[in-house]
Amino acid sequence: MHLSISTGCFWPQPTEFSVRKVSELGLDRIEIHVQSNELNYGFDKKADIVFYKNLCVEIAERSLKVTSVHAPRLTFEQVFTMKAKAAILDKCIEILDLLEGEVLVIHPEHVFKTHEDAETFLSSKDEPIWNHLIGGTRELLTKARDHGLLLGLENIKTWFDYPLLNNTENMLKVIDSIQDEGLCVALDVLHSELAGISSDFIKELRKRIVNISISDLDSTRQRIVPGEGKIRWELLVPLLKTTAANCLVFELAPKFDDNQLLRSMKYITSLL
Repeated sequence: MHLSISTGCFWPQPTEFSVRKVSELGLDRIEIHVQSNELNYGFDKKADIVFYKNLCVEIAERSLKVTSVHAPRLTFEQVFTMKAKAAILDKCIEILDLLEGEVLVIHPEHVFKTHEDAETFLSSKDEPIWNHLIGGTRELLTKARDHGLLLGLENIKTWFDYPLLNNTENMLKVIDSIQDEGLCVALDVLHSELAGISSDFIKELRKRIVNISISDLDSTRQRIVPGEGKIRWELLVPLLKTTAANCLVFELAPKFDDNQLLRSMKYITSLL
């Protein structure tokens, strides 16, 4: 497995800064976390693809490989319309293809109409999932598959009192119901560790896990560098290596310094 790092680690710095920083740190792989202000999909329903064409040049000049693209946090206006959600995912697939990445990481809110739709589907026995997904989901999956790309659905919960997809059974139900080879799982280790489900989740979904975000956990639940928190990586990394993912992506709160990250990279590499 290889190491990668999300540009989201350096937020609110612009993505161009993050690309330069990743290169300076000696990494050769990167995840591009799409920022809403850079995608600039708003009132006129257009996205700034030129920005990503220029970013592609910047990435190539530094010999970086894009492992994944993370879909942006949706604005109030975008959440308000299903068509906008579908359009944004469509643009993200284009960006992923342009940057020659492999996986588009998405959250439940990107594809489910509402949280209540997700709850209704997950609590039912025979309710068709397509009734609760945004229009165009099939077409988005087809487009990704036709370009040799994957959508990675992240194990995440939106509210404290409902597990949503940070739950093995729920994630399996969604994946099995959609039945598309282009839909896989993006594992966020911090989420699974908080829920105490990492071992079970990985064992049940290992063949579908294609993207893994790593960070450590402290008493404040912040995303600190692996090796400085509570997670026992010497036990977890062997499990992560059994998945279909080919790299581990650092996803950290922007409060670390370079030396902390370099120590963590060395530590995780020693376990691979």
